[in-house]
Amino acid sequence: MVMTSGVDLAQHIDIFQCPKCRGDLRLDDEELRCTECNEGFLIDDDIPMLFWPDEAGENEDDVVQTVKDFYEETPFPDYNDFDSVGSLVQKARQGIFARMLDEQVPPGARVIECGCGTGQLSNFLSITNRTVFGTDMCMNSLRLGQNFAREHQLSRVRFVQHNLLRPAFKPESFHL
Repeated sequence: MVMTSGVDLAQHIDIFQCPKCRGDLRLDDEELRCTECNEGFLIDDDIPMLFWPDEAGENEDDVVQTVKDFYEETPFPDYNDFDSVGSLVQKARQGIFARMLDEQVPPGARVIECGCGTGQLSNFLSITNRTVFGTDMCMNSLRLGQNFAREHQLSRVRFVQHNLLRPAFKPESFHL
């Protein structure tokens, strides 16, 4: 079984879908595998790699791939100012958006943040008993968020690589 440091994949496997064909996924030793098309998706550093290119992926001018390549080289924002959970909370509550989300999203909610970058908001929202899935197409960004969550033992956040145009989650799987 895959060792996890965040939200248990097995417990939430029912919300995932194959981004290639939308079939159900099952959790194998080191990957997720589609029960329909049999496509396998690796799990790297506890991050399911469910990115699947959209049909435009063959095109030289594919915007998704261009953006993905940029952020793989330049993950943003960095965690330099966030040495602890306390400093993450303090910084997030100084901003209107994060503070209002924190006030209005109830504990126990299942939340997805699409385009989470390095996962600062995902990590922040997970602190108050919410199950949060931070998603992005860039593994380097997700690794930064994952490392922060692991270092600070944030067990209610899970990072997932996926393409918003080829969703890895079933519709209506989240409260927000």
